[in-house]
Amino acid sequence: MRYSLWKLLALLLLFIFTYGLGLIPLVFYIKFILSFLDLNDLIHLLSLPFLMVLGFVVFVLGEIFSTGGMIRLLRLKYEEGVYELSLDDPRMFKWLAYQVIYYPFGYFLYSLTVDPLKEIHLKLCGAKIGKNVALGGFVADPCLFEVGDNTIIGGFCEILSHSAEKGKLIVKKVRIGRNCLVGEYSLVMPGVRMEDGSILGAHSLATKDQILKKGKVYGGTPARLIR
Repeated sequence: MRYSLWKLLALLLLFIFTYGLGLIPLVFYIKFILSFLDLNDLIHLLSLPFLMVLGFVVFVLGEIFSTGGMIRLLRLKYEEGVYELSLDDPRMFKWLAYQVIYYPFGYFLYSLTVDPLKEIHLKLCGAKIGKNVALGGFVADPCLFEVGDNTIIGGFCEILSHSAEKGKLIVKKVRIGRNCLVGEYSLVMPGVRMEDGSILGAHSLATKDQILKKGKVYGGTPARLIR
């Protein structure tokens, strides 16, 4: 990839500003706690671990809304296409800006396995998510991801809407229908479409642009029709 020093600096400043903004609620929370906390008091001392956990919750909520809000404010959602692996390509720069904001906290939130918070964050970042969806996996490109009602995405899955190939970045939307199942540890590549009721078995690879037909079961690496 061809880099530009000034554009890399801009991405660094964007990261610092966005994540710093998300820490502001935590700073005020700490200031409030320190204003009355007396560590020489046994009750105050025993309450400190619980106040620290509450502070962690404040941190998580602050970063959810700072990262998701910044993506919306700057309109960083990107479109399908073939991008040059160069910061001279405005689409590539936009993709990187989005990932600089989304990826660090998105992956951290994925590791917490708290689906309601993950769903809020993914929606803020542009994902289209139906009702009663279990989001066990990591979604690398929320703005190019949609999933229908009553679908289960198993733990440790990865949903990718981008792939680097032959000096280009291929960006394609992933669509998962209603009542689908993506088995744990599976990998879903760009352009995959799972029709309603389709199943991708555990430890499987749905290859680029693959269509999983309605009500059918697929599995393996690469995924093939089982029944």
